[in-house]
Amino acid sequence: MQINLLTGDIGSTYESRWFTIAPLSQWDSTYYTPVGTTSATYPANVWLYNPNAAAITVNYQTKASTGNFSVATKGVYRFLMPALSGAHFYTSDDSPFFAAGTMDSSSTGANQTYDWGYTLVPESSLTSAFAFGWAPGNATLTGNGSPVWVTAVNPLPKSRSCRSTRRP
Repeated sequence: MQINLLTGDIGSTYESRWFTIAPLSQWDSTYYTPVGTTSATYPANVWLYNPNAAAITVNYQTKASTGNFSVATKGVYRFLMPALSGAHFYTSDDSPFFAAGTMDSSSTGANQTYDWGYTLVPESSLTSAFAFGWAPGNATLTGNGSPVWVTAVNPLPKSRSCRSTRRP
């Protein structure tokens, strides 16, 4: 069985987001997102839900900073993503929570330009390899309306370099 959550604004001419909701048994205590705010006008946010019987402290790490915040019992916390940075969210005591991201979700404004949503990836579901179809964006290869977002959990040390090899 699969559960999906669709959201939107009543009376809006264009606004919706779609999220996959995993079973509670698959909720984790640590998540990653590669999606950061790309424009201050259209901010990205991460929403964290605490299903636990007690408040939890969620730690975060981004390119710009680290810190933590409290999420009340059965409560939701809205985290504004910094510019051009992914993030890691985790609890030190392994308390599970759920996390979803939204693009163009400002607390002011119409929120009708770049609306999309996604469920954050729990650390237990990360992989070191992933394949996806090539989608150039448009026929002249000058636009990119459908990027692929990727983040590194552990960056390569400066002494190592990435190499690609071509196999027949």
